[in-house]
Amino acid sequence: MDGNNFNNGFDQELDTKKNDTYDFAYDDYEEYNPHNRGSGFAITGMVLGVCSLVLYWLGSCCTPFLGGGLALLLGAVGLVFSIIAMKKQQSKGMSIAGLICSIIGVLMGIGTLVAMTLVVGGLISLEFLLGVDV
Repeated sequence: MDGNNFNNGFDQELDTKKNDTYDFAYDDYEEYNPHNRGSGFAITGMVLGVCSLVLYWLGSCCTPFLGGGLALLLGAVGLVFSIIAMKKQQSKGMSIAGLICSIIGVLMGIGTLVAMTLVVGGLISLEFLLGVDV
C-alpha cells in the first residue's frame, strides 16, 4: 500500500460521516428550536387590540354607538387571539400588549354603549312623559 491511497480512503470515510451527522443535526434543529414558533396569533391580537382603541377614539368623535360597537367587537376578537397566543407560548410581549389593549377596548366599548343607551333611553322617556320634542 502506498501512503496516498490510504489517506484518500480515510478522508473519504471522514467526509461521509461528517455529512451524515450534519444532515441529521440540521433536520432536528427546526423541530427542537424553541425560537422557531410562529407568532401569528400574538401579532393579530395586538393589531386588533390597537385597532379597537384607535377606532373607538375615531368613531366616538362622530357616532358614539359606532365607536363603542367597533371597540367592543375588535377588542373581543383581539382578546381571544391574545389568549390563544399566550396558551401557545408565542411572542410574550406582543401577547401581553394585545391582551391589555383588547381589555381596554372592550371596557371602553361597553362603557360607551351603556352610557349612550342610558342617554337615548332618558331622552325617549322625557319625550314620552313630558310630551316635549327633544
